[in-house]
Amino acid sequence: PSVSIERISLSNLTFSGASIELVLALNNPGGIDLGLEQLEYALHLGGEPIMQFEMLEPKTLPAGDSRQVSTTLHLDLRTMGLGLYRQLSSGDVQFRVAGANLIRPLHPLMESLKLPFEVEKEGP
Repeated sequence: PSVSIERISLSNLTFSGASIELVLALNNPGGIDLGLEQLEYALHLGGEPIMQFEMLEPKTLPAGDSRQVSTTLHLDLRTMGLGLYRQLSSGDVQFRVAGANLIRPLHPLMESLKLPFEVEKEGP
């Protein structure tokens, strides 16, 4: 299985805050259905971690299929600093999402696996 950034978009950028919509694509190119038991990840901007997330609602990722997981982040730039505002307003930002999937293959002979991932994207 793999994780990629499907879309990341910035909106409502002001001196006090911003909203970021993050859509991750989870892909299962294999021949066995997978149970996605947990997805934990952190969003980094310009090399700095700014938010952490955890999806605890189990999902099934069928063999040869993909699913999207979306999150809207509301950033308080008053507490995060002027440097982050400058990065976001410049439009030249390096986004990095790093985390891990807890995968349970839906096959009686296979055990659960914790698979780390890290993806990057310039944007928004």
